Amino acid sequence: NPDLDRNAGPVDPEVGVIRIDDAEGRPLAVLVNFACHLDVVGGTEYCADYPGEMNRIVKKALGSVPVLFFNGCCGDINHIDFWGKHPYDRATHYKKMGRILAGDVIAIREKIYTADEAELGAASVKLTGDRRQPTEADVAWAKEYLAAHTDGALTSDRAYAEAYIDLSENPILTKEFEVQVLKIGDVGISALPSETFVEIGLDIKANSPFANNFTVELANGCLGYVSTALAQEQKGGYETRLSRYTYMAPGTAKQLSGAAVELLNKIH
Repeated sequence: NPDLDRNAGPVDPEVGVIRIDDAEGRPLAVLVNFACHLDVVGGTEYCADYPGEMNRIVKKALGSVPVLFFNGCCGDINHIDFWGKHPYDRATHYKKMGRILAGDVIAIREKIYTADEAELGAASVKLTGDRRQPTEADVAWAKEYLAAHTDGALTSDRAYAEAYIDLSENPILTKEFEVQVLKIGDVGISALPSETFVEIGLDIKANSPFANNFTVELANGCLGYVSTALAQEQKGGYETRLSRYTYMAPGTAKQLSGAAVELLNKIH
């Protein structure tokens, strides 16, 4: 993209691995955490995307063991390099990603020292957050758009316009959601119910009492995209635009990370 100035924000390059073996040291399962959108493969058919390829390669190396993939906080990061340094072929790129990730997973697993026991822990909390409401300008634009486009064509603008009208006539002011944490040995796992911007996951990792952390999005429900307050101020992209899918107020990001860190401290 010749208009590209700089990266909009950070990524989370960390690959998290939990190794589970039997008493004789044979692999029983591998748990993997990595943050990147699973939208490498397009179209309308089902596909396991790059985690499916990662799963296949890890099983080739270790045998037919369960490989559980937990997608990290990746609401604003994906697989496309807009600088153009890494060519992107939709038909094969998921294989390249999955194989690179599998190589990291296998290498990390081999470096892990197992223990006879792993202490477990769990905690969760239900919170209530504010939902965003369409502004007068949103509603005025929606009415103008629908009046000018009476053909009923299904467009993204029509979806937004209809959502603004519906939300203005039938306001929903709050939403209840759950934040959950787990402990497996020295790993803290934070489960968040949204397509969560990467900065929120990085904030949890920076403030967690655990040295090793999994951050997991789209867990126990979905609040649509939950972005940072800065991203909403910048008003760029569908991830921040109010819709029937994405509707939480800017303060939700701090609610998620704050609750996760508090619960992690409780079970540490």
